[in-house]
Amino acid sequence: MKNIRFTSRRTDLKVLVILGLVGVTLVAAGMLQFWARQPHHISYDYLSSTKPTDADIIRYYWPHRLIQPEWVRRTPDWLENWSHAEATVRCLIVGAGWLIVSGGLLHGYTRLWKTPPNTALEPTATAP
Repeated sequence: MKNIRFTSRRTDLKVLVILGLVGVTLVAAGMLQFWARQPHHISYDYLSSTKPTDADIIRYYWPHRLIQPEWVRRTPDWLENWSHAEATVRCLIVGAGWLIVSGGLLHGYTRLWKTPPNTALEPTATAP
């Protein structure tokens, strides 16, 4: 009895591409949630006994920065301007990464989808 295959190669590729897009989207959403968002509440209590400067707060909460604090306007609120600029750049990086990876998945799918399956093979001889 022959093995019957109910799905085609294209259907298998489509499922893999959809799963890849779902995975990439979930990773991007997680990165936006945990890496790129602004802090909603900054507590000054445990930093020091005196009120810390904006530079101290930036150094404490963001040890690895993409935007240097000196690059943004200091008025009206330097910390708010800087954190908004930092979150925007991080969101742009995540969005660009998502576009590149999902575009690569779709490009690969369309290239493989356009190639016809190899049906020119002749059956091999069976051993006696």
